[in-house]
Amino acid sequence: MLRTISRRCQWLLLLLIAIPMVPDLRSASSAASPPIWQSSQAPIAKLGVRDKFGSLGKYTAVWIVSAPDGSQYETKTTVEGDDWGYVYFPNDFPALQQSGRYSWRCVVDGHEVVHGSFEFARPRHGLQLTVLFPF
Repeated sequence: MLRTISRRCQWLLLLLIAIPMVPDLRSASSAASPPIWQSSQAPIAKLGVRDKFGSLGKYTAVWIVSAPDGSQYETKTTVEGDDWGYVYFPNDFPALQQSGRYSWRCVVDGHEVVHGSFEFARPRHGLQLTVLFPF
């Protein structure tokens, strides 16, 4: 009986040593499989303002976007020095995209410093964004 226990212990010891050496087939199969790519795109208007020489130091830029139906949407961003301050329409505004022409302006310390316009159109498939010139 002592000899049987000893053999069982030997097998157990061999198993404990051998198991960590078995390759992980899950990681090998996932490494060998080709990548599955996903993508995303959306028409978003990126609006930016910059105090080129940083004269104001830190300032708050107030962005006002007027929609085709006359609604106005507003958001703010804080900018430091000569960094760019960006907002994204419609993501940073409490608004929904609708077809038509939008105008926007940026106000700093009660003064309009920049303005522009863009247009959303709904072609047959999807949504299209056009930046309009001149501002």
